[in-house]
Amino acid sequence: VAFCRWLTAQSVLSPDLLPIPGAAVRLPTEYEWEKGARGTDARRYPWGSEFICGCANLKEKSHDLRQTSPVGLFPGGASPYGLLDMCGNVWEWCLNDFSDPENIDLSGCVERVLRGGAWSVEPERATVTYRDLDQPDYGYDAVGFRLCAST
Repeated sequence: VAFCRWLTAQSVLSPDLLPIPGAAVRLPTEYEWEKGARGTDARRYPWGSEFICGCANLKEKSHDLRQTSPVGLFPGGASPYGLLDMCGNVWEWCLNDFSDPENIDLSGCVERVLRGGAWSVEPERATVTYRDLDQPDYGYDAVGFRLCAST
């Protein structure tokens, strides 16, 4: 959230910094995250309904990197919108409260939603519908974030 505020402020000073001039940068809600990961159908993974080895940085027998990887290393795992690494690599923070998904109020220390799985989890925990949670001040090398911009 702090990074989003900083980047939004920087974009006011440098309008060409973001693809959408004057945009506000924030974390996605989990609904926005899931739509970006799955598109409009009922797929389980960004690339389709069945798990395919080598489409994501996950804990699997044949492709276990055991660390984060550069975005784009798994192009076969792209979502219908062309978004990369929506499954695996790092868990991604979402804006909303885990217990009350409609709540995006940033005050307090409620547990927030994590989506997408990470390099350290099995494919079953990295589907587009799997939800995890943690405290907003928590972090480790398998947790990151994705940004969205809106006017």
